Amino acid sequence: MTTPLERITARIAPFRDGDTDTFAPKPLLTLEEFFDGNEVTGSILCNVVLDEEAYDAPTPRQVRAVLETIRARDDVDDVRVAIAMFDDPDWPFAEEVVVVTDAEPDVVASWFPEVYAPDAVTDAGDEEYEDIRGAIERFRVCWWD
Repeated sequence: MTTPLERITARIAPFRDGDTDTFAPKPLLTLEEFFDGNEVTGSILCNVVLDEEAYDAPTPRQVRAVLETIRARDDVDDVRVAIAMFDDPDWPFAEEVVVVTDAEPDVVASWFPEVYAPDAVTDAGDEEYEDIRGAIERFRVCWWD
């Protein structure tokens, strides 16, 4: 039986960009693939601070609940986590979430609670996401800095 870390490492390995900690193209994982077994705070939304008095990033469980709520909307077909790096040995890092929808970027941004709001929401027309467009025709990318 494999551990959650072994499972996700094997899942994203084919996308590794040579000997680096980055990926090309970025693997798009289901919420289940990214969050099942993930207990690493900071693996996603690491710069979101829930408590101004102390560094208090949301846990993977908290982020998953928000993303599952968005995925459950009638105007959303899916939500995927885009893996950016694997420089932390405990879990891969994601700074982007892909929402499969026709909704305008500002509408998608409004679906997030204020404290979880992405720094930017872009549409599928952005050149950076050409590799995603091959698999998904309509989507929005939510990015956190």
